[in-house]
Amino acid sequence: GSAGGALFLGSNGGTATFGIDHSTFVGNQATSGSGIGGAIYLGSGTLTANTNRFSGNTAPHGGAVGVRGGAAQAVHDWWGCPGGPNASGCDTADVSGGTLSDNPWITLTNTPSPATVLPGGASTLTASVLQDSNGTPLTTADVATLIGQPVTWGNATNGTLSNEDTTIQATGTAAATLTQDGSCTSASASATVDNGPVTATAAVYCPDLTATKTHNLPGDAVTGQPWTYTITIANPGVGPATFSVGQTVL
Repeated sequence: GSAGGALFLGSNGGTATFGIDHSTFVGNQATSGSGIGGAIYLGSGTLTANTNRFSGNTAPHGGAVGVRGGAAQAVHDWWGCPGGPNASGCDTADVSGGTLSDNPWITLTNTPSPATVLPGGASTLTASVLQDSNGTPLTTADVATLIGQPVTWGNATNGTLSNEDTTIQATGTAAATLTQDGSCTSASASATVDNGPVTATAAVYCPDLTATKTHNLPGDAVTGQPWTYTITIANPGVGPATFSVGQTVL
């Protein structure tokens, strides 16, 4: 249709009040050339649409929510990617009449623990939807529409992924293990829910070898005088450095 692919609200004007929460809108459309509100259209009245999930809804104007009149609030919603309404990969919102408040929204983070590892070490990555775009903590009840949704882990660089949770758990999080490849380069990997990957990076503690050369001469040497050179290899870096006998180190 031309408006409200899932819900067409306030079609007759007036001051009706509408409330929608903990609902999922996926793949709805307003298909005409001037279509608005692929998932929800508001023409008049007051709409409160919080703690919902929007993903893959499309329309020329406002793929998820389109407002032509009235007042709409759509906060603490998931818009299909971490960036929120109208961000790349997210569902869109359109306000050509009336008002719409859509900030803050549910977002996704991806955090390594520990944040720094030794070469070849492992870090646990935790993807979490338990915060909004302002950094305010959310409860599992707030993000109930995301519990059980698929999580895609990938884009591992300088490391490998294992033990991946494939869905958002009842805790509002999903975890994976990132094992660094033994080099002195930071490892990273991403987590994706619906669209828009979020990358976690584990820095690497590495050795930093230095060499100094000293001798035991008190001054200038004369012909035939013996002396001793001492080569000292030091490691002021954080990571340990181990060598075998005869190994070339510098």
